[in-house]
Amino acid sequence: MLKRLIPRYAAEAPKELYQAAARGERTIPLDAVGVDQAAVLLVAAVENLALGRGDRIVLVPCGIQVDVSDPSYLSRIVDFSRDFGGRR
Repeated sequence: MLKRLIPRYAAEAPKELYQAAARGERTIPLDAVGVDQAAVLLVAAVENLALGRGDRIVLVPCGIQVDVSDPSYLSRIVDFSRDFGGRR
């Protein structure tokens, strides 16, 4: 069953990791959640552009920070100006 969900194992990952996940002893980290969130944010930005709501789009040097492990902290907009040398 696990091979249908994860058809290709990462070459650097030990086989024991996948065997332990198949037994239900641990989980395997997946990037799918981040990819889904990025797709949703992109569609929302395109929708806002199409509807003339450009003020709702987050542009560089700002970004959206999401923590799915904490239900009380959904997301926030963060200004990364300092990381870009203070340019705006």
